[in-house]
Amino acid sequence: MMAFEDNEIKAIFCIRGGYGSIRLLDKINYNIINNNKKIFVGYSDITALHSSFSHLNFPTFHGPMFNYDLFKNDNNYNLLFDFLEGKINELNYKLFPIRNGNIEGKLVGGNLCVLCSLIGTQYQYKFKKSILFIEEINEEPYKIDRFLNQLYHSNILNDVNGIILGSFTKCMPEDIDKSFSFEYIYNYLKDLTVKPIYYGLNCGHDFTNNILPLNIPVKIVDNKLIIKKEMFSLIDFFLKQKNSKQLNRV
Repeated sequence: MMAFEDNEIKAIFCIRGGYGSIRLLDKINYNIINNNKKIFVGYSDITALHSSFSHLNFPTFHGPMFNYDLFKNDNNYNLLFDFLEGKINELNYKLFPIRNGNIEGKLVGGNLCVLCSLIGTQYQYKFKKSILFIEEINEEPYKIDRFLNQLYHSNILNDVNGIILGSFTKCMPEDIDKSFSFEYIYNYLKDLTVKPIYYGLNCGHDFTNNILPLNIPVKIVDNKLIIKKEMFSLIDFFLKQKNSKQLNRV
């Protein structure tokens, strides 16, 4: 809250994920954040904050954090700051179809487990006509199956316009002979919904963790996720960042 209130601070970068951000949600003063919108970057457990902030109608950023992966891959760092500093006006990510189709909608999502923990609360995303992005780490296929069924039975898979699968890191079964394969999960997801489904987005807990603006309208055209600056609902928010004190790279 102090960071959002401080006019000298232009951007907030989360240091780590793990667990605990869901405990903050009913203690946050959302009016202060709504009147002091800033660049906000993080992922994994930070999904809970992205989801709760989405109700304030400003973009946040699923992207690398300082203690885990900002510097392990220079491309994570360079792409993040090139985009935030206005040197790149478009993000264009190649996707692979499980079921293809050109779609558009507001991009929402993040860590699959955290998203499921918010279902039924006032802090969950508004999924209607959105494009849902999900990623995960250290969860076996049977647990991912459970999460997907929760999305299905909560009617979220029917509400969204499409689904993008990011990185699913270390999500292979311990005992292959007694578990679903991950390929089975892909096919099962296809059975749960008739919406377009894509995989291969390099966002999540892997070596490459590209920046992904959330809570903004995006398009998927010819198997490419296209995010343009002019598609942001709060263009003046970014103009303010560009015309104010420059972000300083570490």
